[in-house]
Amino acid sequence: MGPYRAVTEPGVGGQRPGGRKEGAGAGEVAPAASEVATVVELLPSAAYRLKLANEDVVLAHAAGAGVRNFERLRPGDRVRVELSPHDRTRGRIVELVE
Repeated sequence: MGPYRAVTEPGVGGQRPGGRKEGAGAGEVAPAASEVATVVELLPSAAYRLKLANEDVVLAHAAGAGVRNFERLRPGDRVRVELSPHDRTRGRIVELVE
């Protein structure tokens, strides 16, 4: 075999087949936090300004079934939003809360 053969045994050289590193710190991201928020303002490009229960303001866009079924959101509607693990002022709306 040449110098470019694939690593077939897990844990050999600290890498998985394909050159990706194993274990913690290998580009893993914390799971998104899901909270209930209230729509405060409708913005252009299908964006919404939301207010969380702790009075933080979040900029979010609709995602998932809300986009496919085009659920119209109005100010005052309660929604479930997943906050970005990288920037807690941004998120995506995953469902309308009744």
